[in-house]
Amino acid sequence: MRQNEIEYFERLFEKHRLHSCGLSSYDYSLKNLVILLEWIDESSEGKLNEKIGVEPGDLYRMVETTYWLAYCLYEIAKLIGRKDLLPEINILRLRIKYGIKSELIPLIQLEGIGRIRARSLYKVGITDVTKIDKTSESKLANIPKIGVKLAKKLKNQIKSYQK
Repeated sequence: MRQNEIEYFERLFEKHRLHSCGLSSYDYSLKNLVILLEWIDESSEGKLNEKIGVEPGDLYRMVETTYWLAYCLYEIAKLIGRKDLLPEINILRLRIKYGIKSELIPLIQLEGIGRIRARSLYKVGITDVTKIDKTSESKLANIPKIGVKLAKKLKNQIKSYQK
């Protein structure tokens, strides 16, 4: 492992209160943990490659595997009667799948909205479906990464939900 990776991991462990893990017993599972923490904190593939050296294909594999494990955790929680954990596990599953913070979950559930567009909407104060409904189509269209076609599509989606 490179020195800059070690320093980066140490800072990240402190940020997430994982410093008790220590790097003396570092292995690839800790590196994967760091990658996934960065992913659900909305780091881009480019930044992950630059900071940690993870390639897009490796990231995709990690995300898919972790999403599947979170699904298994969800099903196990149902089987053992821990329905209280289901909402939290479901939030984690969505964050893993889309690489987003919790605040974007209401937005990514709309067709045509992924992490980039959801963040773009959120930055201008549109944080959920209700706010999209209250925003004019022309104002939506002027938001970066949205455009006329998607604005119309979003408005139509919301109308169909309301029926």
